[in-house]
Parts: sequence; structure tokens; C-alpha cells
Amino acid sequence: DYYGMIVNSSTPFFDGKNYKRVIIGKDIRQIGSCFLNCSLLASIDVDAFNPDYTSIDGVLYNKDITTLIRCPEGKEKVTIPHSVTEIGTEAFHGCSSLIEIRIPHSVTRIGLRTFYGCSSLEEIVIPNSVSRIGWSAFENCTSLSFVKIPRNADVQTNSFPLSTTIIRVDEEDGFPHDTVGGKQSNQSYSLNTDGVLSISGFAEICDTIEFDKD
Repeated sequence: DYYGMIVNSSTPFFDGKNYKRVIIGKDIRQIGSCFLNCSLLASIDVDAFNPDYTSIDGVLYNKDITTLIRCPEGKEKVTIPHSVTEIGTEAFHGCSSLIEIRIPHSVTRIGLRTFYGCSSLEEIVIPNSVSRIGWSAFENCTSLSFVKIPRNADVQTNSFPLSTTIIRVDEEDGFPHDTVGGKQSNQSYSLNTDGVLSISGFAEICDTIEFDKD
């Protein structure tokens, strides 16, 4: 096992290793999608003198704590700080142990494949501040059965699982005007007091919004 691996400017970001903890050195200047398939990784820490990155509770952020860059796959619960405005591409990719996440109202964007493969996540509330949910953001979240989505959010292709999903609801009359889905059959609906409509039953759910590469 690789415990306490120190990552510096000469260390490649290998994926799929049995890292339990990673320490990012002060000279690292650019970090992309990294530490995928590292299911034992519990903490990503950053040297205090690194000018570009920081870590809070083992989760990697940019120095200003406005973008969440990467959550280690061994995390079960995450509370995102109120300074964060964006959850980056693949930030929670493969976090199969994640069972709870709290997203603050400061967040406006959820990136591509952000929660891809978070197979233990059963529900999530996306605050009304979020205006864009990226392509495949929650794809392969096989346990996800409850999602609250802002009515006016721009939801990209394949954002949610096929089996059960939540439709955006016009809270004024409680009827779904703008759906995240095209083909539906044998559906049952349940609308709660928060204006969240749950759909269950046999269905093929697919985005009807044109994919934007941006």
C-alpha cells in the first residue's frame, strides 16, 4: 500500500493505485483529472506553501476555495464550503463510498461527469443557485432515487440514471413543465410539499436538451 505518498513536480498522477493518502507538494502548479480508481484513498492533502491548491477535510480545492477539484474515492460524507461556486469535472468520479453530500447555495455550476459512478449515493438536493448541470454528471449513480433540480437549470445530456429520476417542477401549480426525459411509460408519480416530483416504474429516461461541448 502507498500511505502518505508525496506528490511533487516530478511525480506523475498514476490512477488505480492503492493510495490511502496523497500529499501534494508546494511546487505543483496544475492538476487535472487524477486519482481515478483509487478506492482506498481517504485524503488528498496539500503543502501549506502551495500557491495554487489547498485541502479541506481531505478534499482538494483551488487556493481561493471557489472550485472543488477532487474528492478522494474513500470519502463517505462531504460538506462543501460556502465559498465554492463550481464543482469541477470528474470531481467525485468513482466515489462509490459517498453516501451524503451537502451543496451550498454558492454553487452555480456542476461539471461534466462530476458524480459519475457514485453508486452509494441515494439522494441529492441541488440548490436553486445551480444554473448548469454538466454532461453525464450523475451517470452510473445506480442507487440514486431522489434528486431535487432547480427548475431553470440547464441540464446536459445523460445527466441522470435511467431507472428513477426527479422532474423539475413548476412550484406555482405543482405540474412538471420542463422535464429531464423524453420517453416515459407505465409511470407513477409522487409530488411532495417541496415541489419535487418522483417518477418510478418502467421508463426510458433520456435528455431532450441539445449537448453543448462547452
